[in-house]
Amino acid sequence: MEMADENVVVQLEDEPSAQEVLVDTGSPDGTVVDQKPDPVADLEAQVKEFQKKAKDQEAQAEAARQAAAQERALREAAAREAGQYRTEANDAQLERVLTEISSAEAEASSGETEYAIAMEKGDFAAAAKAQRKMAAAESKITRFVEAKAYLEQAKRTPQVQQRPQQVDPLEQYIRGLAPETQRWLREHRDWVLDPGKNAQLTRAHYHAVGEGLTPDTPEYFAHVETRIGLRQEQRARDEAGRFAAADGGAAPKTPARRAAAPPAAPVNGGGATGAPAMSGNVVVLTPIEAKAATDGTHVWGEHDLKAGRIKDKSLVGSPIGATEFAKRKRAMMAEGRYDKGN
Repeated sequence: MEMADENVVVQLEDEPSAQEVLVDTGSPDGTVVDQKPDPVADLEAQVKEFQKKAKDQEAQAEAARQAAAQERALREAAAREAGQYRTEANDAQLERVLTEISSAEAEASSGETEYAIAMEKGDFAAAAKAQRKMAAAESKITRFVEAKAYLEQAKRTPQVQQRPQQVDPLEQYIRGLAPETQRWLREHRDWVLDPGKNAQLTRAHYHAVGEGLTPDTPEYFAHVETRIGLRQEQRARDEAGRFAAADGGAAPKTPARRAAAPPAAPVNGGGATGAPAMSGNVVVLTPIEAKAATDGTHVWGEHDLKAGRIKDKSLVGSPIGATEFAKRKRAMMAEGRYDKGN
């Protein structure tokens, strides 16, 4: 429900009943005792619980970030060490190649001297031997000069292939999670990569677990999507599509606004427009209250299911809606407690 800056008027069917203002709690002997609920205390307890879980989650996230930073630093140190090792090995090979070139050049020079002496003496056998020695030395020089050029080029060229590969942060985040959760998170990347949305998703997860839902099940995902508002957005898109189809593709028409109830005697807790908060069966919700009734701030709990206020278990965790909020507000105002909680 999209909230405007105006009050919302809720017409209730009758005066508050016993079931509306009572909540079931177990007594020590196992019997069921009806007592008046304390929505303010219940909300305060939920807020404290969520704050604690959010704080624990932030601590875990910080520990994960520190571990990731440490792992990244180790990888970078290993890459630097490997690069240094490659450089040292290259230098050592280059030095050995230069030594071999000098040795081969010395052999070639010696062969030339031996060839000249053999020719002066007319010793053709010795001259042939000296020629083979020179040819072998020249072959060595050619090979080692090529090796020298390769090593010098490798020294000047950075080892691009050794750079660490870029890792998708989403894939790194979901590594080790159940396949169902991985698939859901891939379809909703922004709920992982956006810090604000990720915090909402974390709170929704803990709320679902606190309600006894098993992670990775359809009921769990439905609860989480309702808590973070995805279900409401989808319904709004579906409604817009139906309006457009009915109007031949035109934009949905804005429904006429209901007229507010006629003013009655002022009551504490009235809205910004000055309308009374309650008159008979008419309860006026402020814009903030109407938004809180539908955005997941106030949701149906297991105790509501046990007390019979809702019949469908799938509603647990979903927003209570403006009508139920109005009933609770009327009950609290009747007891003179709403202005304290409001």
